[in-house]
Amino acid sequence: MKNVVNIVNFIRACEPRCPMDLYEPVVKQIELANRHDLPTTFLFQYDALILPQYTDLFKEKNERFELGLWLETPKPLVEAVGLKWRGREGFDWDWFSHVGMLVGYTLEERKAMLDECMNKFKEIFGYYPKTVGCWALDGYSLNYLDKTYGLDAAMICKEQWGTDGYSLWGGYYSEAYYPSQNNMFCPADSEATQINIPVFRMLGSDPIDQYMNGLGKSWQGVETLEPSCGAGKDPEWINWYLNTYFDNNNIGINYTQAGQENSFGWNRMHKGLIIQYEIFAKKRTAGEIEVLNSAEIGRRFKEMYKVTPCTTTVARKEHSSTAWFNNKNYRASIYFKDSLMLLRDIFIFDEKYRERYFENVAEGENLTFDNLPLIDCYRWSAKDGDVGGGYFVHDGQDVEVIKDFDFENIGEVGLKVTAHTNKGDITLTFHEKEIEFRFPTAGFSLDARVFTENYIPCFSVDGNVLKLQYNDVDYCVTVENGTPEITKNGYRITANNDSFTVRL
Repeated sequence: MKNVVNIVNFIRACEPRCPMDLYEPVVKQIELANRHDLPTTFLFQYDALILPQYTDLFKEKNERFELGLWLETPKPLVEAVGLKWRGREGFDWDWFSHVGMLVGYTLEERKAMLDECMNKFKEIFGYYPKTVGCWALDGYSLNYLDKTYGLDAAMICKEQWGTDGYSLWGGYYSEAYYPSQNNMFCPADSEATQINIPVFRMLGSDPIDQYMNGLGKSWQGVETLEPSCGAGKDPEWINWYLNTYFDNNNIGINYTQAGQENSFGWNRMHKGLIIQYEIFAKKRTAGEIEVLNSAEIGRRFKEMYKVTPCTTTVARKEHSSTAWFNNKNYRASIYFKDSLMLLRDIFIFDEKYRERYFENVAEGENLTFDNLPLIDCYRWSAKDGDVGGGYFVHDGQDVEVIKDFDFENIGEVGLKVTAHTNKGDITLTFHEKEIEFRFPTAGFSLDARVFTENYIPCFSVDGNVLKLQYNDVDYCVTVENGTPEITKNGYRITANNDSFTVRL
């Protein structure tokens, strides 16, 4: 299974922010899927699930369509399980996390709402759904669904900080992973500790620019495949995006999600959605992609992988480029723009770091799922333009890139990136549990620079061990053939000779 597009549209029955025809987008999405003969997944929010106006659209059996659940918690669902609605006045659906998301409720309340959704779905359609989605799903809910109903796939929001009040930061960047029972956002270390539902990231993020969107701000903008946004309705960008993920020798299944929630309205989404369906149909006919429903992708994923696999993404534009590496132990991203070379991101996946909502209830309008940072460009960058992250330095001077990087896959488990700089070639090799840094001569270091006071781990050094503390969790990395030290605004690792290795 390679080069997979998953079209997912989810259906709400209320939109309190402004007058909106929520029915028309669903009808038009069905027409598009039938016209191009493309499998499409539709996920019902409970308020739409209980309205025949929406469910009757799918009464006639159609093999193209998979039906599932969108697990936000609107007023009809909350009241159906005997709870009092806490949303704002006049809002039958409220996106604030403590109202509209499962994490805003106790474990028993989550269980009751999950049972109500699953049983109502079966009452209407005659079977339990195999796919669920939500911007954020907690580990308790996923584990309960796995053990009680046996799902094939779950979907959560893309990587983002602060957008719409939802922060999902430092996770498996793309494609899919098996979550830890302790932390939905952390890939499990083994079969014994994982939830056996592959979790797929939604919305199709630009692998170069989405991460850097809004540096120094408290929230990010959107650079995704969503047909309602600028990029998602631009044929040139859409083709670049698909070629980047599917024609670039990337390791993994090379997966992306398309589609749109109905609450954006047909006028806002129709141009991009029509363009995307046409492109998908042409590429499917040419044998360049597969278009599959969510549950089918989940089943194939489970057949292929018993634990979370390694994935890579290499992306290039005229003046910028990046390489992403993910496996069950960590993720990393190296970034190039003009002459800049920046190791912009390393997050460690450690199951001892429990999600915030493992037993607790979200109390405010925002929510956060994250992992343990080693380098975090976005949250370390300042409003005045100082960009945080890992800089490469030789004899006190930042190195400069003189041409684009080369890359080489190491089987299905690693990635080697070679950067061509004014000081010679620098090679980073991403292995399963370590990153090897190799330089042309002695005198090189990696400088991790922090320009903000928020979201920073506490750093200390004990011999060749760099110790960190984040959100009351202690963790560390070991440096071989190099010397770590604390600096005024971060830390530095200096090669003893012409290389060092960071063991994660």
